[in-house]
Amino acid sequence: MAKRRGNLWPGTIPMEHPSRVTFERIQADPTLPERDASVLAEFEAAPWLLPPRTKALNYTGVHQLDTLAELRSMPMGNLTRTVVVMLYSRSVSIVAQNTIYSMVKFGGVRNYIVATWDPDDLQACADLNLPCADVTSFLPTRLEEAANPTAHDQLVIKWMRTLLTANLVKQNYAVICSDADVVWTMKPVWESFLGFAAFVDADGAMPEPGLHGGAFMVLPTPSAIAFMSNWSASALDAINEGIDNYDHLQHDFIRYDAIMKRCVNPGHCGHLRYEHAKINMTAAVFYAYPIGHRMVSDNYCLIDIPGILLDFCDWAILHVHPPCTPLHSKDTVFKRQGVWFMDDTAGRIELAVQEVLGKPLTELLPHYHKFPEPPLLNKGRGAVWVKVDVLSRYLKLYDMVVLLDTDVYLNYLTIPFEALLQHWNFTDSKLVVNVMDPDDGGSKNQSIIHVPSPADHAVIVGQAPFEAMLREEMPREVMAYVMILLMDAHVDVAYPDLAPPAA
Repeated sequence: MAKRRGNLWPGTIPMEHPSRVTFERIQADPTLPERDASVLAEFEAAPWLLPPRTKALNYTGVHQLDTLAELRSMPMGNLTRTVVVMLYSRSVSIVAQNTIYSMVKFGGVRNYIVATWDPDDLQACADLNLPCADVTSFLPTRLEEAANPTAHDQLVIKWMRTLLTANLVKQNYAVICSDADVVWTMKPVWESFLGFAAFVDADGAMPEPGLHGGAFMVLPTPSAIAFMSNWSASALDAINEGIDNYDHLQHDFIRYDAIMKRCVNPGHCGHLRYEHAKINMTAAVFYAYPIGHRMVSDNYCLIDIPGILLDFCDWAILHVHPPCTPLHSKDTVFKRQGVWFMDDTAGRIELAVQEVLGKPLTELLPHYHKFPEPPLLNKGRGAVWVKVDVLSRYLKLYDMVVLLDTDVYLNYLTIPFEALLQHWNFTDSKLVVNVMDPDDGGSKNQSIIHVPSPADHAVIVGQAPFEAMLREEMPREVMAYVMILLMDAHVDVAYPDLAPPAA
C-alpha cells in the first residue's frame, strides 16, 4: 500500500521554505521582496534573511505599541483583536529568533509583536526586520544598566510582561505573552489556546506549572481585565521587595486568590465559579493545561536533563520551555531535543551574552551561515570571520562600507573623512584601501574600505576564496584577506602611509 503524506494544517509554512535559492535571488536583487509577494511570504518566519529594514514589510519603521498592535492584530475565532507579545533584548537575540521561527512556521502565528525598552535593542530589533515596539514608557522604574541588566533590572524586565499584557487586554485585545526561550511545536498556537479557554469557559490559559511555563493567554473579559489591572498595579512595590511578577502571585496569595483562580478540568473550573457566585464574587479563571512531559513525569525540570528526549508529535506538547537551564545554555537543550533551527555552532548564545556585544553577530547573518568549525573558535579568532559576511551583505546596499576594529583609536578627530580618502589616493579606480598595522609586521589592517564594482565584487567578498582559507584554518580573516589581494593582481589596492594629512 502506498504511503500517504499528511496535510499540514493552514497557517504552517512549507518545510522547504525559506529556500537558499530564493535567498540568493534576494542577495542579487534586494528589492525583490518589495515586488514579489510570494518571495516575501517565503521568509515570513525568518524576516532577518531579508535586506535590513526592507520596505516590503508594512510595519517597518512603526515602533509605537498601540499603532503596531493595531497594525498587527488579527481576528481569531469570535475575537476581533488578538496579538502575541514577546520581550526582546540583544542578550536573547539568537534564542528569540529560534522562538519566532517556530512560532510562525509551525504555530501559524502572524500577529506577534516584539517589545524593546532600550534604544540599542530597538535598533538591533529593527535590523532583524522584526515588528519592534518601543515600550520604554512602560518601565515602572529606571533601569540601572540596560545593556547589562542588574538583578534589579531583571525584576523590572520580568514585570514588563505583566504591564504590557495588561495594557493590551484593557484595549480589548486577546493577548498571548510568550517568553523568548520557547519553541513551538507543529500545532496551531492561537487555536490551541482558544480551545483551552473554551473547554472550561475560562478567562485565559497557562501551562500547568503556572506562569513560569513559558507562555500564557489572557482574554479581554471583565474578570481578566480586573485581574490584570490589579496585578500590574503591584509592579513597583514588588520590585522594591525583590519579587518578580510571577512569584508575586504566590507571595501575595490572599490578595490574588480573590481575583484569579487556576483550574485543571471542566468540573474543577465549574466548581470555582459556583463557589464564587455563592458569595457574589467574580474571579478570573485560568485553565491550567498540562505540559507534555507531565504525562510521563512530575519532574518540572525533566526536559533540562541530558538523555531525556521528548516526542513533539505528542498532542499534549504545545511548546517546549527549559525552565531550569540558564539562558546561555538554552540552545544546548533545544539542540538535544532537535528543536534548534538557527544555523550556528554551540556556544553562540553564551558568547553574545558574556561579551555583551553591540549586536549579537548572528543578527547580521543569514540563517544559513555557519561559523568556522570549533578548532578555529578555540583559537579565539574564529568569530571575526563574520566580517566577511557582513561586508558581503552590505556592499549590495551601500556605495561604500568602512570596517573598523573595535580597538581603533581615532586621534585626529579634526580631519574629515574625505580628506583621508584624498590623502590615501583613493580614486574611483580603487576598489580597496587597506591601512596596515606597522606594529604587527603588516599582517593586520586597522581599517578596510570597500567600494562595490560589478566586475570585482566577487573577487573580494566571494565565498569560494574565503572558504578555501577556512579549510586551511587561518585564524585571522585579515590574513586571508591580504593573501587574496596579493594573489589577485587585477585588484587595484591603495596602501597609504600612516602619516595623517595636515589638519
